[in-house]
Amino acid sequence: MRFSFFTLLVFFLTQQSIACPQIGGSYTCQTDSGVGKVIINQYMEDGFDVFEVEGIKYKADNIWYPKTKGDVVSSYSATCESNKVQLGLSNTIYDDAGIKISESAMTFYLYETTQGLVHEQKGFFATPEYVIPIQEIMLCQKD
Repeated sequence: MRFSFFTLLVFFLTQQSIACPQIGGSYTCQTDSGVGKVIINQYMEDGFDVFEVEGIKYKADNIWYPKTKGDVVSSYSATCESNKVQLGLSNTIYDDAGIKISESAMTFYLYETTQGLVHEQKGFFATPEYVIPIQEIMLCQKD
């Protein structure tokens, strides 16, 4: 039996969408610094799961998408693997002269456990003077 490129593409797209857990909803999250809310809108688009979080649309196709707004140059991506959603976000901020004044990169992992949704963050914020590592794990309960 012969497989066409189209058959393999359909198989790949199907496998991508199956790998994403269903995590859409409104959550209350407990952190070391207090309680916060996060709303995750999840839907399908072009055969991929899409996650909208805090105004950013992450399409789980493992492609980095650029976005520029004023002096902020950003890119973001998403993928799903092993029942986890992985969201990537990077930002670089420039002053009016075009000189980089700060940058950040974050990876967010979202996954279900018996205790609730885990929202894990890893990354950094940097200026020319210093680098601040960021690592936090939040446990979230569905509202």
